[in-house]
Amino acid sequence: MAEKVDLSLWHLSRLIVRHTGRTFSEHVISLRLDRASELLADPSIEMNIARIAFESGFGSLRSFQVQFGKRFGVTPSEYRDRVRGFAGRSRRGGTVGPEHRDPGSVGPGR
Repeated sequence: MAEKVDLSLWHLSRLIVRHTGRTFSEHVISLRLDRASELLADPSIEMNIARIAFESGFGSLRSFQVQFGKRFGVTPSEYRDRVRGFAGRSRRGGTVGPEHRDPGSVGPGR
């Protein structure tokens, strides 16, 4: 990217921090999480959590889960259920417990 705009990597990094308040890596992660949250919130999209992670640009499910939890404070599955109006119950009407969650969303302490 730095080569395309004819800047040194250091200078481009400084410009990104100055304009976004974040490092390049933090900015990319934020954009990826924005995309993932859009996919999770859209009721017409029925992708599993792993596919959403990869479609959003994450290289691994684990890194997606960690970053998502840091930003939103819930697992991707919990987020999807809450924004789609399924908080506290499964899509079929039963209670959501650890045994009912998407296996791709289970992380430490969840």
